[in-house]
Amino acid sequence: MAVKIDLSKNRDKDVEALEEPLSRAGFYTIAEAVEVVKREADVNIHDHLIEAVRSGALPTYEPNSTKRYIYGKDKRVRDFHEEVYWQDLNDWLEVNERLISYRLLDPSGKPTAKAKAAGIV
Repeated sequence: MAVKIDLSKNRDKDVEALEEPLSRAGFYTIAEAVEVVKREADVNIHDHLIEAVRSGALPTYEPNSTKRYIYGKDKRVRDFHEEVYWQDLNDWLEVNERLISYRLLDPSGKPTAKAKAAGIV
């Protein structure tokens, strides 16, 4: 479906909205999540994250949806397609990658209860 933009009004705002990643709503493709953690913590968790997704330890969702995506026995994990939610990823990092201190931010911009308790904000 094509998106029509009226360039005569609010051009910058419209273009910015089109370029806004889905992660603004708190969802990341697996590849995006790996890149964020790699950029912020200098650690590559790709293989570990793929295994977590495949096993169901980290919930995944259909693109642009809150509907859970469940992998069948022979389904390939598509890191560019299925999505993870920021809080699910933070919870998974807390349990499975404890040495990585970086956590994704609440997309609302509000500090999480854990961040407040840890004195991060």
